[in-house]
This record gives sequence, C-alpha cells and structure tokens, in this order.
Amino acid sequence: MPNGGHVANANGYDIGFYADSGGTTKLKWEVEKYDGTIGNLIAWVKIPTLSSTSDTSFYLFYGDPSITTDQSDPVNTWDSNFKAVYHLGNGTILSATDSTGGNNGTLQNNPTAIAGQIDGAVHLVATSTNT
Repeated sequence: MPNGGHVANANGYDIGFYADSGGTTKLKWEVEKYDGTIGNLIAWVKIPTLSSTSDTSFYLFYGDPSITTDQSDPVNTWDSNFKAVYHLGNGTILSATDSTGGNNGTLQNNPTAIAGQIDGAVHLVATSTNT
C-alpha cells in the first residue's frame, strides 16, 4: 500500500461512495483517474439531492480486499441532461470516449494532449477558416 494508504486493490476498485455511514446506499460514481503510487484520485460522484442551506454528507469507503472488480457506474453517474461527457485524457494520452455511453468522439486534425485544470486537456489548432 503506497503512501501509507489503505486502498486494498491496486486499481482502486475498492474505493466507493455511499450516501450513509454504514455503506448500504451506494451512490453512482465515475473514477476518472486513480494512481495508488502517488495517492491521487479524481472521481465524479452523483449526489441525488444537494441542499443550498445545509451541508450534504456522503461517505468514501476503501480498504476491502474482497472487492476485486470495478464498482463504479460511469454511465449512470451522468443523467439525461448530459448529452456527452468527455474527460479528454490525462495530459499525455487523448481520449474522446463519452462517459454517458453513447457519443464517443473521433480525434481529428492531430490535436495534442496538454495539462488541464483538473486533469488532461486537448490543444486544438485550426486548420482552416470559414469566410
């Protein structure tokens, strides 16, 4: 377990998000990035109801060695109001995979991977102009 952590699965599959402290009400989430070597996790969690006047608690569980498969649910993390969700890669490798499950993109005109605000981003160069 690098960095003194307690995540039991090398892929972070035992990391989960729950609405209750007992871990009985599983939330929907997507893990964009997990790196156990440096202890880095980027996850998107769907919280069913958020209050504008009081704190909303949710719970992160980890450390269960019996969990060896991915428990996340990327497609259901994003509701029908999201037509597509592209994370665009990790700053080195680009991806046009849609997390909602239906609108994968195609990378054209040689875009390059760059660092983004949260993780990776894409640098696009215009190859022509419309007049």
